[in-house]
Amino acid sequence: MARSAKSTAALAFAPLTPERWPDIEQLFGTNGACGGCWCMWWKRTRDEFDRSKGAANKRALRRIVESGAEPGLLACRSGAPIGWCAVEPRERYAVLARSPALAPVDGTLRTAVRPAQPTGR
Repeated sequence: MARSAKSTAALAFAPLTPERWPDIEQLFGTNGACGGCWCMWWKRTRDEFDRSKGAANKRALRRIVESGAEPGLLACRSGAPIGWCAVEPRERYAVLARSPALAPVDGTLRTAVRPAQPTGR
């Protein structure tokens, strides 16, 4: 199937910066993309995330962006935001640090979180 010229017209990628904040707001909409997530699912403990759904997650992401960090990439077509991909060093995703199932494939753990020790029962 041939792609139309429109499907690839003016496709660009840009890091999320303070200047691009209105783009993420437009893309995520009033619900923060998915139930108030604002792409904070991997960055917070489950309790923190559940307590922060919505406006608090939005504020947290905005603080990250305003700190100078670039937590991901926006995809834009003809200047309008059409997609998002969170891309940061693994260490910035707290959930990954605590998950044995999602341990680094090279076996290294760069975190202060220790696996639970057997209780001897």
